[in-house]
Amino acid sequence: MSRPLALSLFVLAFACSVFAQSPRLYSSDGRNTFLGNLNANPNDPDSIANPHGRYGSRSSPTSINNPYSRYGSIHSPDSARNPRGRGAPRP
Repeated sequence: MSRPLALSLFVLAFACSVFAQSPRLYSSDGRNTFLGNLNANPNDPDSIANPHGRYGSRSSPTSINNPYSRYGSIHSPDSARNPRGRGAPRP
């Protein structure tokens, strides 16, 4: 493989990975609230894996990681963590 072709393929692969969108998580409670990006990137400001972000913090009201929030509590019917919940978040 020629060097320019290999470099072009590398740049193309990198660009595709950078611009690929993560699945987005929304509430199913009728409000269709955005709850974050479903990925494991702690640097993504909208990721549920970002412990300092709005959607990954354990203290944010819109985080599924907050055990006291509507979307993270085991007692809330709108939570992903409630096995009997009726409106768990959906991608």
